Amino acid sequence: MFQFIKPARLIEHMSQLKLKTQLLFLVSTLAIGILGSVYYQNKQNDTLIVSGPVYDDIVLQKELVADILPPPEYLLEAWQIVLELYSLKPSNPTPYLEKSQQLRDDFEARHEYWKTHLSDSAMKNIMMGELYKNGIDFLNIRDQEFIPAFKANNEAAMLAATSRMKSAYLEHRAAVDQVVVLSDKASSQLESNTLIAKQSARYTTYAITAFLIVFAIFVSWLVVAAIRKKLGGEAFEVLEAAQKIAEGVLSSNHVSGKTHLENTVLGALNQASKTLMEIDSEMARMEAEHRAGNMSASIDVGRFKGEYRNMAQDINQLVTFHVDILKSTIESLHQLSEGNLSAEVQQLPGELASVNQSFDALKNNIKTLIKDMDDMADAHEHGETDVMLDERKFAGEFSQVAKEVNSMTRAHILEKEEMMGLMRALGDGNFEVKVRQYPGKKAEINKQLERVTGKLKGLVDSVKWVTAEHEKGDMEASLMAEAFKGGFNELATSMNKIVGEQVELTKKAMAVVTAFGEGNFNAPLEK
Repeated sequence: MFQFIKPARLIEHMSQLKLKTQLLFLVSTLAIGILGSVYYQNKQNDTLIVSGPVYDDIVLQKELVADILPPPEYLLEAWQIVLELYSLKPSNPTPYLEKSQQLRDDFEARHEYWKTHLSDSAMKNIMMGELYKNGIDFLNIRDQEFIPAFKANNEAAMLAATSRMKSAYLEHRAAVDQVVVLSDKASSQLESNTLIAKQSARYTTYAITAFLIVFAIFVSWLVVAAIRKKLGGEAFEVLEAAQKIAEGVLSSNHVSGKTHLENTVLGALNQASKTLMEIDSEMARMEAEHRAGNMSASIDVGRFKGEYRNMAQDINQLVTFHVDILKSTIESLHQLSEGNLSAEVQQLPGELASVNQSFDALKNNIKTLIKDMDDMADAHEHGETDVMLDERKFAGEFSQVAKEVNSMTRAHILEKEEMMGLMRALGDGNFEVKVRQYPGKKAEINKQLERVTGKLKGLVDSVKWVTAEHEKGDMEASLMAEAFKGGFNELATSMNKIVGEQVELTKKAMAVVTAFGEGNFNAPLEK
């Protein structure tokens, strides 16, 4: 038994089909219906095409031909040729005889045609019966009796055959009249029935077309309802939600007033918006952690599924990649800061190779600076104190470092030259020499210089005092060596020794002079 399916069930069934399948079902249904309607209408037209302009022209031409030429099944022309032969007795009967044979052939051929094309009816029975039988009798008498008698110029036989042919012809003509009457009646009935059938076919076509329109509207409603069910709302609402996601507007993507959006496009879009917001939130959290120095922070991929999970993993991998580069670079810089000039940064691809280039440039600058400083130090050790760092080989702060090193070196060279000048002055006995006041801890130079010059001046003053005392006759006067320390003490002691020896020699010489003064010329002088 046919059971009525509720529209809701139909919508549910339709919603589970692909949109392409739904549209194909709708289009196929309309196409089949239209083709069926066209086929039915064409079939009816092919069957009932009556009273049309073309039909009327065809019938008119057939009627014209029927009016001008005797039909093959009606032996009127054959009877006329017999009468002409009998009455005219032409000297050249060949055309008449050939025409007679042609009419017989046409008669039998049309008989076979109508035998297969006429449906069983009284008209067919007459045509296949009396009309054909009397016609064949007529033709047989003509061919078997009249024509031989004509050729033999047998007047009596020709007359007898003509009489018998007339009898057969009249019976044949009576059968033809019956067929004409039956044909006219059948044609009238057929035309009447055809008009009725044509009208019925027209109404049937209208009914089919109306049904197709109603059915198409119903199926379209089912398809639209199924699509709306899948969409979760109107198409413009879904489009608006999709456009918001495409434009990055995620916070207000939910359509107010919509419930039961599970398993719908709009519900999926809202879920996608929510998931993207969660990913964005996780990225913001990770960024805050990294800004706070927690470089191990990453997105919690366990909160996501499918491609969103893959997206979160890809972000984590990207961040980890850059963090690893940063850690590796920091470690290499740390080793470089501790003097490991062989430290390397792992070779990075693409544009990141600029990190390797920058690190290598830094390392090369440091190496070059150290090497040039070593070369300069070696040159200075060999007395080439005018050798300086080539500041043009460096750029930026490295150039400034080279410049400061040169400045510091020049300052030390200047100080050395000042010390050399000081030593030269002291060596020349200029104990009053002065140098500029040095700043900071270098002030010790000034302090020690004053101490040295003070010691030297003190030693000179002591020598002057001893000399003055000796000149006064105090031969016992000597330097107070204990007042001096180190080399100054040794110097004072040595001078006292030298002076003491001279004083002793002087005393011995004075003793001999004294002895001579007393007349003792034999007094010895100690060697």
